Amino acid sequence: DLHVLDARASWKIHRVLDERRILVDQLTRSYRMLSDFAREHRHTASIDPLDLNTLGRKLYASFERKAGKVEIINPGISRNLAEDRLVIVQKESEGERQKWSLFRDEVGEEDARREAPLKRAYGLVELLAWCYFNRLMNHGTVIGLHTRECGVSYGELHGILDCLQRSFPDARIGDARIEELARPPKVLQALLFINLGIDPMARLTRYGMHLTSNRTDALCYGGRWENLALSFDLVVLTSWQEVLTFRYTGPDALLDCLCDYLAWAPQGGGSVPRAPAAYSFSSTRGPLIAQRIEGLFQDVINCFYGLCKSDAARFVLRVAHRYYLLEPENRVPRYRQVVSLDGLLARLAEPREDFSPIILDAQTLRETPLPLIFEANRPAVVQFFYHVSGERVEVYIIDERASLFHQSQPFYDENALLSQFRRFLESVHHRHAPRPGGGEAARDAIEYHRLEKRGPELWRAEPARIVRPTPGHHYFDVQVIAHSVGRRTDYTLYCDHREFSSLQYGEDLYAEFTRHILQRREGGERYPIYITDIDVSRGLLGADPQGGMQTIHYLNYKKRIEDRLNRALEHLDPDPGD
Repeated sequence: DLHVLDARASWKIHRVLDERRILVDQLTRSYRMLSDFAREHRHTASIDPLDLNTLGRKLYASFERKAGKVEIINPGISRNLAEDRLVIVQKESEGERQKWSLFRDEVGEEDARREAPLKRAYGLVELLAWCYFNRLMNHGTVIGLHTRECGVSYGELHGILDCLQRSFPDARIGDARIEELARPPKVLQALLFINLGIDPMARLTRYGMHLTSNRTDALCYGGRWENLALSFDLVVLTSWQEVLTFRYTGPDALLDCLCDYLAWAPQGGGSVPRAPAAYSFSSTRGPLIAQRIEGLFQDVINCFYGLCKSDAARFVLRVAHRYYLLEPENRVPRYRQVVSLDGLLARLAEPREDFSPIILDAQTLRETPLPLIFEANRPAVVQFFYHVSGERVEVYIIDERASLFHQSQPFYDENALLSQFRRFLESVHHRHAPRPGGGEAARDAIEYHRLEKRGPELWRAEPARIVRPTPGHHYFDVQVIAHSVGRRTDYTLYCDHREFSSLQYGEDLYAEFTRHILQRREGGERYPIYITDIDVSRGLLGADPQGGMQTIHYLNYKKRIEDRLNRALEHLDPDPGD
């Protein structure tokens, strides 16, 4: 009646919800009628389908229900929905999925089960965002908080509300512009809340796991490499003027959140995403955790949206004891997880279609020379690095498309190492065939560097000096030729033009070949055997029939055959009578 309408400015939430339902029903029905009319009279009516589609997007952006979306329940119906008191109750969770309810007044546990709440949500941030953007809370609202297993505090709750107020003053959300509705939505503003209700340091303190090293990285903290960023609540405002919330938990929560966020801005779409503003209020290390995560988002954005100047760049990150390799998939960065450094190196050794530079997170693998190697990498250049550590040598070769080869082996002689690899890389250089239909530019000169460790996380690369063998120090040429017949592969090995073949020796090929090399060595020394040339078909090298060959194909095959030869050398019991 008229008296009720006259009091509309002071209507509270229940009456506003009833009125909104009527409004949404009428608008939806009107749009469907208009859509049906346009479809039935498409040949005579002058309704532009694009305008109709844009109108539909406007309607659905305003009123469509979807997971995590903050529904605006008061589209100008009432002037003031603020409540004097609101009570937030956590219900029993389903695994890692929390359940929260909002009530207008204090309720007991039994009443909370029986009474219908104002709002239910799977995350506290979603519930707070709903209250804030619908202006159910103001400075005078008393908030009650009843939690179960979640340790969220009033300080965190008010911290979140303060962040929402600073980022979205007075909960104002504008109207979506027509031109924006004609395009897919993008993120205009984002807030990221980390570890809500979780103190990551509490568990470490409880079990006496204190900091036992100077490692303070929030993603690999202390001597046990603990991850201190455990849960993520994301709030985004889109160009369609929708407010959406997302919650991430579990071992891959950070990477899921990161990749989902970047999916709003595909590469080449004309927009560069901004890193979300990150906050963490649950522990004394909260600000440092938030700073680390916000910086990581920015570094990944720089990698995939500009600084690398490559659409095929890759990003490597370590979180606790896992490594993650991010690379574009359908123009959106996606991640692959590996559980060890060896697994990561195997991934980085995979061939690439184009030059794919590797960007390391600033805190990842700093104890290794890999940051230095990747920073020096350039397209169309093969770079050889080696580091001698006691009785072993670590060899790293990054090829013309940024595929990384790594080999760890016993160290015998620096000149032998450099000389043999130089001959092999030069033979690959000369064998390298251009791509069909135009070819690939010739490669630049191969570079050789010696790595020196100057501190725990300090490496330096110096140009390596290759000394030609002097008389009496001749290094053998070892060539491998492989023939594939059906599923069978036959090998012919040459040592300074002496032939050894599968046809002649069968399964004893490697033993006989290594025996011959051992007999030719002065004093029968058992240092590693190096292959200096390979002539193998594209199929055996594992190359794509339509793709170009690259150095990593030859290096990976070389490593497999050398492993067989050196295992045979280890088990060889030379016959003194030979």
